[in-house]
Amino acid sequence: PPAYAPPAPPASKWVKVGLEFCNNACHATSVCATADGADWALTALPPHHARRLDLRVKIERIGYALWIWYEDEVAGWKKLREVTWFFWGVEDKAVRVGVYASRPANFGATHYERRHGGPSVTQRNLCVDFEGLEIF
Repeated sequence: PPAYAPPAPPASKWVKVGLEFCNNACHATSVCATADGADWALTALPPHHARRLDLRVKIERIGYALWIWYEDEVAGWKKLREVTWFFWGVEDKAVRVGVYASRPANFGATHYERRHGGPSVTQRNLCVDFEGLEIF
């Protein structure tokens, strides 16, 4: 008989969505990943959003797809991405939801500081508040 092979673990898939500072501007971002790799999506927020420090997001299942939205205070909900394959082959999906904040550990000088003679390395703390967090 063939050698015993334990059953393969279920395929792991995950999605993250949030607010990301990239190229001196805030963006709505998401990452979708499977065992085969990951895909990053980045959308510039409209200029009127620049004065805000928050981002409302909505994630929903529509058929086999996972739709990710962000709220524009002027235009309403805008689709960030549709992950068409996320629920394929899955009747019920256990979902874990959490929040996090991060930044690079060695936070060097900003582009502005380099151009205008500021310090070469800055010591900045990351301060994050989660207010009005609703998960349902």
